Amino acid sequence: MSKETVEPKRSLLRKSFNVVWKIFYYSMALVGIIVFMLACWVYHLHRLSVRPLPEQAVFTDLETESSFVLCPSGDKPSDYLEPINDDFWNSLPKDDAPKTIVLKRTDVDDKQLANLESRTDVEIIYLANCPNITDQCVDYLARVPNLRRIVLDGCEQLESPDFEKLCALKALNRLSLRNCVNLTDASLPKIAKLSSLKALQLSGCSKLTAKGMESLYALPLVKFSPPECLLDDEHVKSLLNYPYLRDLSINCSPDDADGLPLSDDGLLQVEKFEYLKYIEIRNCPQLSEGSVLRLYKKFCQRAPSILAPQFSPFGKRTSAYPLDPFLDVKSAQ
Repeated sequence: MSKETVEPKRSLLRKSFNVVWKIFYYSMALVGIIVFMLACWVYHLHRLSVRPLPEQAVFTDLETESSFVLCPSGDKPSDYLEPINDDFWNSLPKDDAPKTIVLKRTDVDDKQLANLESRTDVEIIYLANCPNITDQCVDYLARVPNLRRIVLDGCEQLESPDFEKLCALKALNRLSLRNCVNLTDASLPKIAKLSSLKALQLSGCSKLTAKGMESLYALPLVKFSPPECLLDDEHVKSLLNYPYLRDLSINCSPDDADGLPLSDDGLLQVEKFEYLKYIEIRNCPQLSEGSVLRLYKKFCQRAPSILAPQFSPFGKRTSAYPLDPFLDVKSAQ
């Protein structure tokens, strides 16, 4: 083969090799950049998700009771009250297993709670919609030493209980007073004395005022459900006085009301929360879907455990559900 024939072939081979090498080089460089960016993104999410909470925001109430003592009402009329007598109290197990006592829609009264005095196994008690429960109930609940959760939802005789007496309950971290329609501001400074309280539910307490709620700002609340009557733009901004909130429920109005004017600007104040992982929004017809999605997007980026938001007809219920055992909803609620 002549020299004139070999040189062009070598030149063509060299050019082909250079082209292949450049393609390989730039491909590897591009892959390296993509891998680096993915690694940075994963590290960023991991760093945010494992960021330690301050001591005030630590809440380890995982609802792991080993025993439920339930007083069922079954398929009874809505106005029926299950009778509670001595046989019920005598039937309570006397072992040391942690117990939840559920007394929904029963005729239990304050004095009957004396049957629980000094019982160290009872940790949670539900007294929801019990019409005979009055302000005096705290006198008896304060004698159940290991109570960590008290539910008094719908007890309409509650007006201004001396909740300060519950300071003796060192494990108490949840108090639910939803739909206690006669509860007054006079009870709030006493609730503020419960320094171990991390979760407080006051939705449906229509007599509470913004001025009265100021006394609660010192509480290190992690879970909060404020009264509907205080959920306009100004009062949503006041929620920033609870900087450690992880769970916030916003119910702008009862189902039979038109709702207060909570606007998009007011809702977006919630973006300033640093530790929020769960938010529930109900009955806020003036909010736009865009502002709600913006809120969820922000917290989904910060807390990867949150699932994508789910919408039913907008303005009735908008929720994001986290994978967090702290926020599990029990059937007893």
